[in-house]
Amino acid sequence: MDGDVLVGTTSVPCSHCGTPIPAQQCQGEGPWFCCHGCRTVYGLLHEAGLEEYYRLRDRSGVIDPEAMLPAIPHSDHDSLFDDPDFIQQHVQDHDDGSCSVRLYIEGVHCAACVWLLEQAPRLYPGLASARLNYQRSCLQLRYNPNTVTLGSIARGIRRLGYRPHPWIAAAEHTRATRERRVWILRFAIAAASMMATMHLAVNLFAGDLTGDLEPHARSFFGWLSFLTCLPAVTWCAMPYHRGAVGALRARRATLDLTVSLVLLSGFTISTIHLVIGRHDVYFDAMAMFIFFLLAGRLLFIMAKDRVRGDAAALTMLVPSHARREMPDGNFRSVASQHLHPGDHISVQGGERFPADGHVISGQGTVDNAVLTGESMPLAVGLESSVRAGTLLMDGTLLCQVEAAGANTQMGKLLAHLHSDQSGPSPIAALVDRVLAWFAPVVAILATTTFLLWLQVDLSRAWEQTIAVLIVACPCALGLAAPLIQALSVNRAARQGILIRDAAIQERLTQCRHVVLDKTGTLTTGAMHVRQISFTPPQHITEIQAQTWCQSLASRSGHPASRAIASHLHHHHDSHQAPLTEVVDVPGQGIQARCGSHLLRLGTAAFAQDSNPDADPGHTVLSVDGLAVARFTLYDPPRPEAAELIALLEQQGWSITVASGDHPQAVADCARALNLNPSTCHARCSPEDKRLLVEKLENNGGVVMIGDGINDAAALQAASVGIGIRGGLQATLQVSPVFLLRPDLALIAALLRGARKSRISLRQCLVWSLIYNVGGIAAAMIGWWGPWICAIAMPTSSLTIIAIALMSRAFREPVSTFTSQTP
Repeated sequence: MDGDVLVGTTSVPCSHCGTPIPAQQCQGEGPWFCCHGCRTVYGLLHEAGLEEYYRLRDRSGVIDPEAMLPAIPHSDHDSLFDDPDFIQQHVQDHDDGSCSVRLYIEGVHCAACVWLLEQAPRLYPGLASARLNYQRSCLQLRYNPNTVTLGSIARGIRRLGYRPHPWIAAAEHTRATRERRVWILRFAIAAASMMATMHLAVNLFAGDLTGDLEPHARSFFGWLSFLTCLPAVTWCAMPYHRGAVGALRARRATLDLTVSLVLLSGFTISTIHLVIGRHDVYFDAMAMFIFFLLAGRLLFIMAKDRVRGDAAALTMLVPSHARREMPDGNFRSVASQHLHPGDHISVQGGERFPADGHVISGQGTVDNAVLTGESMPLAVGLESSVRAGTLLMDGTLLCQVEAAGANTQMGKLLAHLHSDQSGPSPIAALVDRVLAWFAPVVAILATTTFLLWLQVDLSRAWEQTIAVLIVACPCALGLAAPLIQALSVNRAARQGILIRDAAIQERLTQCRHVVLDKTGTLTTGAMHVRQISFTPPQHITEIQAQTWCQSLASRSGHPASRAIASHLHHHHDSHQAPLTEVVDVPGQGIQARCGSHLLRLGTAAFAQDSNPDADPGHTVLSVDGLAVARFTLYDPPRPEAAELIALLEQQGWSITVASGDHPQAVADCARALNLNPSTCHARCSPEDKRLLVEKLENNGGVVMIGDGINDAAALQAASVGIGIRGGLQATLQVSPVFLLRPDLALIAALLRGARKSRISLRQCLVWSLIYNVGGIAAAMIGWWGPWICAIAMPTSSLTIIAIALMSRAFREPVSTFTSQTP
């Protein structure tokens, strides 16, 4: 625009948002801007090659993009992301010079939001990748700090219509709660708007039938309809309008764009008709339309919130504080995150290790099942390695820290888990592809309808064009998948099956392989006595040996001792013996005196078992250095495990067992459950399990079932991960599916429910397509007018809701395996 264009004008529009600017402020040639924010956005879009946005905006003429977006902040909020303390606490450096950070993104509500935010690297050359976890609204960014700052990326995200926040577990929950309340308020206002406009529409329709409605009364009722519909199509529908703006900026047709187009077109045309005195207005249809959309969206949000995990999983696995040795030799409690390599810390029996390190003083027994899956505790002593999150069962240790916080083995595993991405199901992806073409196709059909009917009558052309726009809105198509999935998630939760990613219901029906952990999944996770071998010398009776053994075992808190004491109490007629000088030797066993005899119960080496053929894994009772009893311990299968295996084999699943336990324990479990030994793998590290799952993924989808944090990487790598309660909470936090109780019958219920959910979803999609295709055809040829289309549109949504409510998915009670066999 040249400078002489300003002569005789009082204002000119902002080159970005169109806001009028006083002409005296516009000197020389354009472009001109009303504020620095518009200047920045304008330059940003042109530098990224997205100037096509302005042509699309001007051509549509229905959306004021800046009115739809939150104001660009001029506060200190975005400067937080450039604060050195924030960067030190939240940003992770990498060897290649890049940085990564996780942000909580407020305002994410659909797959289009995911797509738009993941296009952020197009706007910032220094931003290497942007991956959004839709389930947690967590945006994982990787960027070059020498090229782009985190603060500028955060400001760019805000300009797209989203609000970035630091990723903090408690803050995530608070913001999610606040966001849910806003959705509830939008739904409530839309419901009130719908009821009011429907009531007024009945009066207008009755007046048309009787012919006794005065013109001024009709105008009064019409303007009341306008006012009652206005909140619904503006504030209540604002998330869809924001999504439409984002779609225009990204040059992508989405459901949000179609919804916004229909709402604004219907509302604008109805307003024009009201002004010129025509009777056909459709405010009631628009209010009803947004009401049903918000109903489906709110139902899905509430279902997702019901199974939203507590993000404070790390504090449950690793102590938040540690006892650090100070220079004066005293110990002081400090935050675990403030530990540094070389620090000395004290850990007592019953506590978890706050950091990785090695023992420099003391002995004890460590339960490593949280990381390795090993069901038997491990004795540790001088120079033994210990890992954060594992449990010291007895003894007191002084350890030297080697790694703390995110640098521990546990921290790295959790960081790897939280980078998971929840993608759409195949059907949802198909719906997205259909919706991507829906808006332009509808626009072409509406234009064609207008041109064809224009040859007959201008008024009729407008009516049929409006009818096409109303009936073409893919409300039912967009509502089907989230509604069916949300209802299935809620029903499954009532049965004790928590589904964190609703899309897995579709993926579950396409899997062919199942990988199961042993300890705590197929087995109970608690030790039992398998066999006792009493070999007392002639001067000691077997009853004496039993009595001494039970007396010793009952004095120890070690799991092996507890299993032996419980077994002897229930299966042998033994009594307590008077013991003196009882000493519990951490990591070795327990010893005491009974009269003149020295009794020892523990490892073979501790009990001084000299038998060369003895299994070193046995627990041994010795009297005065002679072995008098040997105990074989095992972790028994769950009672329902054999039925689950039989059901999976009957349904054609390929079954693999991956365990961190020792080979003999895995072989015993395979034999008890009639499994093929060649598909049962022992001593699998977390990395081994993940690689096994990835290998099987090449031959079909994989379902991973486990309960330990060592299973979590494999749970993430699988097509569907199922965590069983009884393992650690952090694993359940990141499992797409987890069971509230350790009942393997729930897995069969999950498989059955997923199949029925898929059937209901396909029924909804077929009906939606029939409605949209048939309705558009009927409107184009003149069979359906605007009023019929206004009735048909919510009717299609009610039909989808009815199909969803009648679905049998997750309705049948969880009972025996026999009734669950297809």
